[in-house]
Amino acid sequence: MPHGRNGDAGSASSSSGLPRRWAAGLISRERAWLREYGPAWGTIGYAYVHLRRYHDATKWMKDWQQRNDLAPWMLLNLASACRRVGPDKTALAVNQRALKLPPDHTTPQHQLWIVLEIALLGDMPAVAERMAELREHELGKYEQALLALVKALRAVHEAQPTARRAVFAERRDDLARRYQQGAFTDPALNHVRRRTLAVLSRVSGDPWHWLRRWLPEFGGHPRPANHPTPSGGRSTNVNPRLIWVCIVLALGLLRTCASLQPSASTTNFRLPAAQTPFPYHPHPPNRPGEPGSFPLSPQFQQPVQLLPTPAPLELK
Repeated sequence: MPHGRNGDAGSASSSSGLPRRWAAGLISRERAWLREYGPAWGTIGYAYVHLRRYHDATKWMKDWQQRNDLAPWMLLNLASACRRVGPDKTALAVNQRALKLPPDHTTPQHQLWIVLEIALLGDMPAVAERMAELREHELGKYEQALLALVKALRAVHEAQPTARRAVFAERRDDLARRYQQGAFTDPALNHVRRRTLAVLSRVSGDPWHWLRRWLPEFGGHPRPANHPTPSGGRSTNVNPRLIWVCIVLALGLLRTCASLQPSASTTNFRLPAAQTPFPYHPHPPNRPGEPGSFPLSPQFQQPVQLLPTPAPLELK
């Protein structure tokens, strides 16, 4: 969720955000000053994330490692954009850089993102150590959603192997209820929710964990009513990769069934005898008047008169 300088959290709705044309014109006119002045640089990054222009936000804030005038609220917007379009490792590095700066109202959220990444790796002792530094009663709604993911990972990891399936089902239902209430409407939160459920499925011993992460909504729970949809009003619940997986599985099943149950046409099939395209059957020629002969013209029916052969000359 984008955060401004004074702690205001944007709703990430383009209809209620800053006018796109006005923002583009301001950036083109005052680009040098906006990049030089730290708070202005961070505000532009906040505006890009607020308008869901995540690629523009990462391009605008790409020099974050070389700047010395940063604040945690600036880097939180960059981390949100990186989790949407870039690798999660980059977002984690941004969160770690923010903890080295003077704290502000977004510092607990940076801490929770780091704790969640550690929990996804399975290092529960490090998670417990960092969780002791948090004040849960002071966390907002966004931070509470992150905390619920961390607690779900801890509960499944710390449960007995025989009880992990039941604990996973309980935590999955709790996350589904929060999802239906709109706790994970932020794109970055929803992305990490799906990652968390995939890890929980694998740790609990689910044999289909490799497939469940591609499901439209993990666990079969519907999309909440206030979940934002893309432009044009079309829902994007179905993942194209899920369709390809179903097609491959169906083709493999058909091929297996065909190999196990041969048809009658294949069992009675015999190759034809080899023969030439135009077989040659020699037979004696027919005589005139016999069946199958053809009549000759009159001049060819007369006997042929042969001339007498002259006597050979004597050799001298």
